[in-house]
Amino acid sequence: MRRMNIGLLAVAFVCASVGVVEAQQPRRRARQEAAAVTPHAGSMALGANFGIAAPNDDLLDNGLTPNGNFEYYVTPRFSLRALGGTAWSQFDAPRLGKNVRPTYIDFSSVYNWEGGAWHPFVAGGVGLYHYHVSEPPFSGGNTEPGVSVGGGLEYFLDARNSLKGEVTYHGVAGQATGPFATTDTSFWTTTFGFKRYF
Repeated sequence: MRRMNIGLLAVAFVCASVGVVEAQQPRRRARQEAAAVTPHAGSMALGANFGIAAPNDDLLDNGLTPNGNFEYYVTPRFSLRALGGTAWSQFDAPRLGKNVRPTYIDFSSVYNWEGGAWHPFVAGGVGLYHYHVSEPPFSGGNTEPGVSVGGGLEYFLDARNSLKGEVTYHGVAGQATGPFATTDTSFWTTTFGFKRYF
């Protein structure tokens, strides 16, 4: 009798587990199907991202970086993107608020791979980078051309909304020039954000 009860409990547990899995399947399938049809040719997207900027120059510490982007899809796999952002990097052992702040606009082409709800992607482009160097009570700045290359992963919550993580290298020509110091202008960004399709 005890064996029969254990057997019945085991069968009930398996049936309940199958029921839970089957209940989750439609939601998972719907998300994957939504991601499979998004993006499509002609769709557009707006994104907002936030993360860390890591300067190449040892004189500078890592800083925070926000950026935003507009993206137009030529095909479901290929898009054109405009990305604008800034970053804050203080001098190592800063004195009186010394910092370097790049502000940039970058135009990139992006290629993504279909993977259900997950879409890995790579991006590369060119841009303009304006550097403001603050060395109180003085400040200075200059503008330099640059290139960007990176990649990341996008996860679709549904047909119109996704979460995104991206790592990008910004290779910038020249140096950031202030009243007393010059620093390497190139930097890395690691960002996470939200993207809305329309």
